[in-house]
Amino acid sequence: MKTITLLAAYLVTGFFATAQTTTAIDTSAAATNLKTAAQKMGQFFVDKNYTAYVKYMHPKITQMAGGNTKLINIIKGSIKQMEDQGISFVNVTIGDASKLITTKTEMQAIIPQILEMKMATGKLVARAYLLGVSPNKGKSWYFIDTSDKTIAQLKEVIPGLSKDLVIPAKEKPVFYKN
Repeated sequence: MKTITLLAAYLVTGFFATAQTTTAIDTSAAATNLKTAAQKMGQFFVDKNYTAYVKYMHPKITQMAGGNTKLINIIKGSIKQMEDQGISFVNVTIGDASKLITTKTEMQAIIPQILEMKMATGKLVARAYLLGVSPNKGKSWYFIDTSDKTIAQLKEVIPGLSKDLVIPAKEKPVFYKN
């Protein structure tokens, strides 16, 4: 009788311990959320909705810029300079992300974007890469543009970046004449 009671207690305890420690991450949903968030961010940029756009930027970037208002003003100033030169953003297309990497505190991935800019004499198409970071197992994502940055430089801003992240080499933009 003691053996049956001990066996039953072991099985029940084992079941509850297993049920309580299961915290699987749905990587498929996380990847979908990543791409959706990047697409929304890109569309907000094209639509010049910078208030919504900066909500997708990594909080460290916003903090380094001095807060949302200052960051929005920096973006508006940069866009105005480009528009004064006859350049405007017309489309952002998001590609599929690299493998999702899970660290102790967050998920990380590199996701490509194709930026289309209108110019007086044609169209410029540039491929760039975003670093996506999720602090909540892929439910929401923040982004940092990786242009002209190495993982070492990005680690200065976000020390917990995985060494397994790979930023593809920067590609030369392609110009299509009218």
